[in-house]
Amino acid sequence: MWRRLSPIIDGAKGEPSAALPISPLVGEMSGRAEGSAVERNCRGVPHLLADIERQDPAVPAEEGGGREAEGRIKFGSSRGFRHAKADKSGEGHKGFGLNWGYRMRLVWAFSFALASGVVFAASPEDDYIAARNKAISDIAAQESSNAEVETLDAANTKALADLEKRLSAVLGPLSVKDFPATGTINLQSLSASDIGFGMLDGLRYAKSDAGPSIVATTRGLVERWLRSKADEEDESLRLPAGIDEALKLDAFYTQAIGSDAAFVKTLDFSLKKPEGADIAVARLGGWTQDVGPIYDQQVVVAVVKGDRVLIAEAPASPAVPKIAACEALWTAADAAAQKFQQTYQNSDLKDQQAYDSANAAWEKGDGDYRACMGERLPGDPAFPALLAEAQQLADRMTGK
Repeated sequence: MWRRLSPIIDGAKGEPSAALPISPLVGEMSGRAEGSAVERNCRGVPHLLADIERQDPAVPAEEGGGREAEGRIKFGSSRGFRHAKADKSGEGHKGFGLNWGYRMRLVWAFSFALASGVVFAASPEDDYIAARNKAISDIAAQESSNAEVETLDAANTKALADLEKRLSAVLGPLSVKDFPATGTINLQSLSASDIGFGMLDGLRYAKSDAGPSIVATTRGLVERWLRSKADEEDESLRLPAGIDEALKLDAFYTQAIGSDAAFVKTLDFSLKKPEGADIAVARLGGWTQDVGPIYDQQVVVAVVKGDRVLIAEAPASPAVPKIAACEALWTAADAAAQKFQQTYQNSDLKDQQAYDSANAAWEKGDGDYRACMGERLPGDPAFPALLAEAQQLADRMTGK
């Protein structure tokens, strides 16, 4: 029996597709490294003082001398300075008077420079992004020079450990019931040639690989990521820039917290937004590389509260039941697709129309099946428990 190949595999050739549902560079603007152009402290104290000397006539060219100029930077009153210059004899003014005014300007200039340094200092998030971009660039350079796989793996592991420490400092410990306080980095690789590269910057908290997990990050890091995805050249990878809108899309979860499979929604839960939460979204769905029913489904809940964004994922409990009417829709669609696929195979893979018809039948059957589940599952006896699981996750993530 033939089945439609994974959405990350080219169905005609059995090779990786050029249009992966996983972003090849999530979190970055096309053509540049985000966060790498942070300018710190502008031009610095020496340049600022040089500007004063060029523009302020109160600054002496030599001791006892001076020059007139139209331009002036006023860090303080220069009235006394001009009166000193009006005394043609210069006695009593060519020494202390001139130097005192000059020194006052230095004090003001230095204070201004220090204040500017505070304003333009990079935030911990900026430092993290800069470190991440440098690590990606360094690994790419090693790949270009044909470095050994062991060398690349070691560089990747070391860089991820450093980034994990930086994110831990940004986020602090997690305080959600039944989840550990410390997490591991959500990024799986810093090499653009690896599946799992470019996931959402954050930490994953879980007691086991198979159990519930939370990916925690900041609103700022999510917004950076979404801005870059809004400009994505590949339309299939494009996401809206707004967090509220993005959290309602399967593609967000596929690219943010998935690696080698796509997240596909069965239905959205109607949550009661927890007190203090800005946004709360919950959905039922599963991870897949194929079309058709997904029997191992997950409850996924995203909560935005203040500067924090938390995305929880837990196995659906109880398991999502099979609904006969929905199963029948998929069975009929699969049978029709199999006939077209047989025709395609018999043509030595030359009958493109048969190939396209097979995929169209599978896609329609998949859509009809999910629409049926979304309509009928809320009436199933298992649904109240699934909704309660989603609500409990949302409540816990907001500290309730």
